[in-house]
Amino acid sequence: MVQLRPSATSAVFVNIDVLSPSSASADQLLQLDPDVKLGTLLSTSSATYHGIPWNVATVNLLDSVLGQPGKVEVAYSNRSTPYKIEFSAPPAMFDAYAQTFNTIFASFNPTS
Repeated sequence: MVQLRPSATSAVFVNIDVLSPSSASADQLLQLDPDVKLGTLLSTSSATYHGIPWNVATVNLLDSVLGQPGKVEVAYSNRSTPYKIEFSAPPAMFDAYAQTFNTIFASFNPTS
């Protein structure tokens, strides 16, 4: 996993994970995601970047450890290798960082 943060103490982050091989579709992986299952699903969509189809969900959730609300956008792809890209921020900061996340997301191009 690679994690990107504006600073070491920031509540905003982007995680990029290469997952174990799976025969599950991107939609199935998305439906099994812990944040999607535990949070309040706000929307789902699909996107294609660099010829790679992604299934995306935006979720409101309450962080049970910190007791702070969060908003998460999580995307899965499983063309030949499954990937998960996740963007998380406190709700008040989510929109301010969403464009930066979408730029990172659109530029992601795995080599395998």
